[in-house]
Amino acid sequence: MAKTERALSINNPVHPETAVQPLLILEKLLMDTMDLRWHVLHATVRADDAVSRKTLALFERMASELKVFTDRIRRRLEFWRMAGPRAEKGSQRPYLHVIDGEDLNIHEQLEALLCGYARYERNIQEARISLERSGDMESVRLCDSLMGSVERALCYLEIYLEGLALNYTDPGRLPDFPVVSVDA
Repeated sequence: MAKTERALSINNPVHPETAVQPLLILEKLLMDTMDLRWHVLHATVRADDAVSRKTLALFERMASELKVFTDRIRRRLEFWRMAGPRAEKGSQRPYLHVIDGEDLNIHEQLEALLCGYARYERNIQEARISLERSGDMESVRLCDSLMGSVERALCYLEIYLEGLALNYTDPGRLPDFPVVSVDA
């Protein structure tokens, strides 16, 4: 348990009714993160021979970063599950339906991921506001960290789309997606 989590549990005992809201928000955020990661991995699998190694590395690094955040969100959920009751299952919706499609070319895949990340960013912003209202500042910091990752991914997706639009024949001109340590 992180120091801040211990301090929160010692100084502010969590009542079951106050634990439900952050638990529900974090569960939804976890589902959205897992869904986006699945679509990024699926784009990697769907990539054809025309896709450069840099583009494949972009997808793999984005998926890896989302995996790290999935683990971090799960740790926050474990904290809230110990503090309060298990949340009820909500209605699940296909959140990234815009990405569906098996025969997308690389341009369409990048555009679909761009749209998926943009929607995911909006969901994180909404979750952050709700978590801040509930007083869960540790989860707010997690959302802030996640937002930085999403903004970076959006920038790189746009750069790769511009590279396709400019018909770069040398993928070496495209920047590598940085491997950033997001563990905390």
